[in-house]
Amino acid sequence: MKLTWFKCIFWSGWIIFIFVLTSSLSDPLKQERITKFLSEIAQKPYFILLFFGILLALMLLFYLPVWWRGVRQEQL
Repeated sequence: MKLTWFKCIFWSGWIIFIFVLTSSLSDPLKQERITKFLSEIAQKPYFILLFFGILLALMLLFYLPVWWRGVRQEQL
């Protein structure tokens, strides 16, 4: 299996996300602050639009290069 820049960025980001999540949730005070912050954001009227927009952007960021490579190979 070939290691591409996409896989390097994806797995590095995933490892950093897991590290930050576990380190921040080990402290009960940080847990409380994060929970309060997220609950305040979730009550905003634009939260659902923002959440799905970010989700769509992430999907495009990671899927678009794979899709484009397939399209280009099919054309050749």
